[in-house]
Amino acid sequence: MKEGFTLKDEAGFWKSFAKQRNGQVEGFVGKRKAMEEAVRQIVAPTDSQEMKLRKLYDRGSTNPKHILRAAKNRTGTKREKPAENVEEVLETGSGTACS
Repeated sequence: MKEGFTLKDEAGFWKSFAKQRNGQVEGFVGKRKAMEEAVRQIVAPTDSQEMKLRKLYDRGSTNPKHILRAAKNRTGTKREKPAENVEEVLETGSGTACS
């Protein structure tokens, strides 16, 4: 278990964990307009649910070698920096599995 939680607090731990994780996900995908526009460009309204899923999966896995994008840190040297939100993923075409 997580530090500060006992076995009795297991339900409290998972409730807290879920709330924290939900906040992280909502913060990442909070720019919904950019995501909705990308989906509109990828799938057609007449596509079946399976076809939509296949197209979205294909779009998300087009550049597996570019999972992280390079960014310059304060010293000017290159480092790998994950995308901060879904808009950056769509702009750069890359992100991390756990951004």
